[in-house]
Amino acid sequence: SPYIVNAGLSYNNSEKEFNMNLIYNVFGNRIFGIGDAQFATLYEMNRNTIDFTLSKKMKDDMEFKIGITDILNAPVRFNEDSNKNFK
Repeated sequence: SPYIVNAGLSYNNSEKEFNMNLIYNVFGNRIFGIGDAQFATLYEMNRNTIDFTLSKKMKDDMEFKIGITDILNAPVRFNEDSNKNFK
């Protein structure tokens, strides 16, 4: 990928032993499969993802944790470089 961006927001309340995290990720188009004279190079196209986790400590060293991954549910797309111009 020509670029990768990872960013996160976190909230932690130590008094109530409560924690939330929101993570964002995006990457530029990247090579998925290298082509040759017969087959074109295959690229995975850029995609945004957001993940969320929530955790709460309970009594007796127990912890409740829930998470949602890929909230945006963006499609995974692939493109072939059929004219072999590397774009």
